[in-house]
Amino acid sequence: MKITAGVCRRILNAMPMKPPEIGGILGSSDGIISRYQLDDGRNSGCGCFYSPDVTRLNTTIKAWQREEIAFRGIFHTHFFGVCTLSEGDIRYINTIMECMPSSIEHLYFPLVVLPEKQIVPFIAVRNGRTIEITKDELVIV
Repeated sequence: MKITAGVCRRILNAMPMKPPEIGGILGSSDGIISRYQLDDGRNSGCGCFYSPDVTRLNTTIKAWQREEIAFRGIFHTHFFGVCTLSEGDIRYINTIMECMPSSIEHLYFPLVVLPEKQIVPFIAVRNGRTIEITKDELVIV
């Protein structure tokens, strides 16, 4: 996942240092993540999961389309040094990928791990009828 240094820094600085989980969406116009929209979302009340405000984020995605910015994925926080996807994360990623038009071959689903302030990128790739989710390389440009 290629991301501009400015967007990377702004995402990390916007994250709370304690639960609840939050997240947002990523966008690019040239294959490099150069836009993001933070979303406070909703959670279970115990800070256990991030549930995006889909209506708000879809409004941002539509505005980005007018600016020729493509939706490239969703990020969210994990706390206590957890840098792996949960079973719930994997189910949600699969659901999102299944809803995407077939022209979208891959999306990014990075974790923002706290308190380390580390971005751990994952990529979901359409492979025929299956979706493969793997850890990706973080490239800051």
